[in-house]
Amino acid sequence: MYFDVCKLLRINLAPGFLFRSISKSGGVCFSHLESSAAQARFSFYVSALVGKLSSSHLTVHGFRSGAAVSLALRSVSLSEIMDHIGWKSSKTALHYIKLKQVVNPAGAAAKLADLPLQAGQDYKHQDHLVGFSQAFS
Repeated sequence: MYFDVCKLLRINLAPGFLFRSISKSGGVCFSHLESSAAQARFSFYVSALVGKLSSSHLTVHGFRSGAAVSLALRSVSLSEIMDHIGWKSSKTALHYIKLKQVVNPAGAAAKLADLPLQAGQDYKHQDHLVGFSQAFS
């Protein structure tokens, strides 16, 4: 669907970036998608969780790192994590995953594990994709 929309809008994806920013006037920019644009969109979606999460503490960078940690905790191989996240270097991946610190019995993961089961239900209740459309069919 994304490609169909781009074709209808006469946006040639061949010579440039797949995902692009939109200017304040609503036009498509022909430069790469800036991390600030991704963060703005991410913060917009997080703001829909008013009272549940504070968007000032959530970043796309942290979301990406958290995804890597979650995959590592599910025993996904380092090479698969690197491929999914987009890291080329295992040194970079290991720096962000820091699995030894995450599974430290006195660390953050242990404190999260002590949360009551109901705590997770609050987030599951918000787990619906409002305002999203299917990008690929």
